[in-house]
Amino acid sequence: MWPVQIAYALRELIHQANLARDQGLHTIPDPVRDELITRFRNGVLVGLSDTTSHGTRPGQRKARLLLEVLRDRPGDVLRFAHDLKVPPLSGQAERDL
Repeated sequence: MWPVQIAYALRELIHQANLARDQGLHTIPDPVRDELITRFRNGVLVGLSDTTSHGTRPGQRKARLLLEVLRDRPGDVLRFAHDLKVPPLSGQAERDL
């Protein structure tokens, strides 16, 4: 159930970022953020171990490529969890462009 674990961790990080922003904080409290990032990373690692190749099933290659990006670029993917000025979703950034 690694997709569920990754999605939960990301949704909860976004929720915690919104709560912290509403409270006037500059970042998510470290213990909360660190626990959720650990869940996220563990989900990614399990996903990578379940998808050891790019495979031939529909969607398997895309899933593997996404997991590799999540593993290799955590600073970009999780930047919003460390800096509340960064939006967690790109919708507003795309509209601003």
